[in-house]
Amino acid sequence: MYLSLYFAETDIEVSPPNVFTNAIEFTLRADLSEADEVKLYAKTDDGYRVLDAQVTAEGETADRWAFAPDDNGAPGEYQAWGAPFNIGTLGGSSTGTSTTNKFYFWLKARAIPGEPVRQDATVLIHLDGIVEAV
Repeated sequence: MYLSLYFAETDIEVSPPNVFTNAIEFTLRADLSEADEVKLYAKTDDGYRVLDAQVTAEGETADRWAFAPDDNGAPGEYQAWGAPFNIGTLGGSSTGTSTTNKFYFWLKARAIPGEPVRQDATVLIHLDGIVEAV
C-alpha cells in the first residue's frame, strides 16, 4: 500500500473506499449548520518515501470538507472548503537521512441548512503521491 491514512486518537487505519468498518464519520445537524473535526495522520511504509503527497475530498458533497495542518495538537488554519491539502514529502530519504514517515493533520466536515437528512457516503478521502523506495 506504501501510503495509508490513520485516526490519530486510536492509530487505527481508516477504511479504504466502499468499506465502512473504520470510516470517517460525523453526525451533524443541518438546521444548526454544525461542523465537526477529527485528527488524522498519513503514514508511509518503512523503506519508502512519498513525494508530492496530497489529500483530497472527492464526491458529491466534497465542498463541505476542509483540511488543516496540525499545530501542536490543535488544528492550524483550515484550507478553503473542498480544496486539496498538500503534505509534501513524507518518509525517508535515499541519502540515509531519515525524515518522519507520519504527517498529522485535521479534517473538518460541515452540514448546511436545507441539505437532506441522510447518511452521506458519497465523499471519499484520497491520499496520493509519487512513491519511491529509499
